[in-house]
Amino acid sequence: MVLESVARIVKVQLPAYLKRLPVPESITGFARLTESCSCHPGWSAMA
Repeated sequence: MVLESVARIVKVQLPAYLKRLPVPESITGFARLTESCSCHPGWSAMA
């Protein structure tokens, strides 16, 4: 049962999560993504 849960996370849920992540196509896109993350109130406390 536990192994089935782990297998589902690795085979189904993790790939679906990774597909939804924003991946920039250029350096400028990465810079814009970084700016948007640094403006988030929760991220400033982590830096």
